[in-house]
Amino acid sequence: MKNSSHPSRATALVIGGGLVGLCAALQLQRAGGIVTVLEPQEKPQGASWGNAGHIAVEQV
Repeated sequence: MKNSSHPSRATALVIGGGLVGLCAALQLQRAGGIVTVLEPQEKPQGASWGNAGHIAVEQV
C-alpha cells in the first residue's frame, strides 16, 4: 500500500502498542516506512502483565 503524500514510501499499520508492536513499528520506520500504531487501551499494561516479561524466541 502506498501513501499518496509520499508515493515512494510504503505504509504499515501495527495493531498493538506493546513491546513487540512498538519494536516492529520502530524497525519499519527505520526502514523508511510510514507507520501507524493502533493501541485500544489508553494506558496499556506493562510487558510482564501477561507473559512475565518472557519473549519465547525458542517457540517461534
